[in-house]
Amino acid sequence: MIQIADIARWILGSFATVDEVEQGLKKVVVRSWTTGMIKVSILMCYNPPVMRHLLTWMFIYTLVMALGQIFLKMGMSKMAGFSLQSTKDAFLILPGLLRSPYILLGAGLMAASFVLWLFILSWFRLSLVFPLTALTFVFVVLLSYFMLGEKMLIQNYAGIVLIAFGIFFLLYK
Repeated sequence: MIQIADIARWILGSFATVDEVEQGLKKVVVRSWTTGMIKVSILMCYNPPVMRHLLTWMFIYTLVMALGQIFLKMGMSKMAGFSLQSTKDAFLILPGLLRSPYILLGAGLMAASFVLWLFILSWFRLSLVFPLTALTFVFVVLLSYFMLGEKMLIQNYAGIVLIAFGIFFLLYK
């Protein structure tokens, strides 16, 4: 099996020696006599185990984010008759929001998804992971149907199919 360090040696030739291999980030830091420190990024798309980890983490992130949205909606639905007409209204309703278990659960899930997102950004390329956040739309539509009783329209189905194709084309270039 080809290792990342072997790929770096092949790319840079015999004049480079591998100083450090960051396996988790799939980067190789090499020392070259002529160019100093060089970082060589290996595309994660060609490493199936890393892609499985990416898909696992993105699945968890998008599901937690979508559940947070669903619980926030459930909490706001319990606040019947409330609408934000002014900033003052927001401060009047705040104590009630902080006592709602759905709002607290939704806010906690949103905070957890933020922390997950920070980890994902530290592990993978933004240009790869950000388009995958479109999975959140899929989960929100499906969870809205099952948990909130919202109707699925033909536009919802079409959107899910388009997002699925987009993610497929993104991952399998």
